[in-house]
Amino acid sequence: MQQQLFDSQGHLTEQAFQGLMQGSLSEYERLKTAEHMAQCDRCVLHYTQLLCADEGELMAPPVPQADGVFLRIKRRLRQSALSRYGKVAIAASLALVLWTVGAFQMRTPLDQSKMTQGLQNVSQNISAHTNHWMEQFSNGFSNFWNNLDLKGVFQGEEKE
Repeated sequence: MQQQLFDSQGHLTEQAFQGLMQGSLSEYERLKTAEHMAQCDRCVLHYTQLLCADEGELMAPPVPQADGVFLRIKRRLRQSALSRYGKVAIAASLALVLWTVGAFQMRTPLDQSKMTQGLQNVSQNISAHTNHWMEQFSNGFSNFWNNLDLKGVFQGEEKE
């Protein structure tokens, strides 16, 4: 038996709402009503009122959810912004390194030997800057570990 799902104005009928609540609609009818309610606020409101008729009003969550949701949204926005700005910072740093080593200098066409010499100079500049940076990093790391005092952290040791 097929029920009349929609009235003349295109909204769900009381039969359709009762069928939804009782679970007596066919799968196709449930699909049609769900599709309609996805677009019709009036029918969703009426269906919600029918579902809550016994209780009087909708139940509130025991713990407010808005604060947690807003915190997660803020965290995701912050991560997105940091990721975006991090990529820009890396690109700017790379451009600065290439600029410092002279990779962007305009040169007139040279013979092959001068071109090779120029590439070697650029390579040596990059290597020197990289070695300098790695040496600073290594020294800083070594200083950190040398200054780290773990005496008294483990059992049986006494701090001096």
